[in-house]
Amino acid sequence: MAFWTDKNTEPLQKYRFQVVTILYKGKPSFTKKGLFQITGRKSYNIPSHLIKSVNMPDLSLTIDQLAANLQVSQSIITARDPTYNELELKLYMTPALMKDIREMVQTYTQNPMTSKVKTTVSWAYDLINRSNIMVYMYNSAGKLVRRVTFYQVMPTAYNLGDFEHGLSDVVEGSIKFHFNSLLPGAPALTSTGGTDPDEGSDEKKNTAKKKKKGTIVVQ
Repeated sequence: MAFWTDKNTEPLQKYRFQVVTILYKGKPSFTKKGLFQITGRKSYNIPSHLIKSVNMPDLSLTIDQLAANLQVSQSIITARDPTYNELELKLYMTPALMKDIREMVQTYTQNPMTSKVKTTVSWAYDLINRSNIMVYMYNSAGKLVRRVTFYQVMPTAYNLGDFEHGLSDVVEGSIKFHFNSLLPGAPALTSTGGTDPDEGSDEKKNTAKKKKKGTIVVQ
């Protein structure tokens, strides 16, 4: 049996972690004229004690060997299409969290969604550029030894759990995020029109107009 006395050599233990989220949430609804709107957008954090687990996304690359195609003897290897898998949080569901997850995802997508109906999503890039998820890792002494930050995160899927008579298990759900960078200072994401989100792209898009601060109305 091995013993580690140095924080740099002691293996990490799965349960010694904490996840801190910096996200945003508003109140989606329809106006009396039938227009979809999101009011009161504000900062939102998934309670850390309700996050059961988090995966550390892996990276995959497509590797090509070009030597055969070029009929040369030396090895020519290229790598392309780097792909990070999505970041997934497993959650202990509460009534409040179930409601918050739905509203939070809808705030980022900015468009009402109907099951099995294709729709265009107008991402809230101004929120995405400020959204981060941090994973803190601790050693056996309770000291922080590592922090990994996922920058420019955007929710892509969620599962609110399921119920079944005869079982007393805790209801568990999940939410997945796409992230743009593992490094700070990445260029700001923009809409397809090239609008700078720092100037309020959500409020200035052709498909939306500003009613009051923190409110988006989609026509």
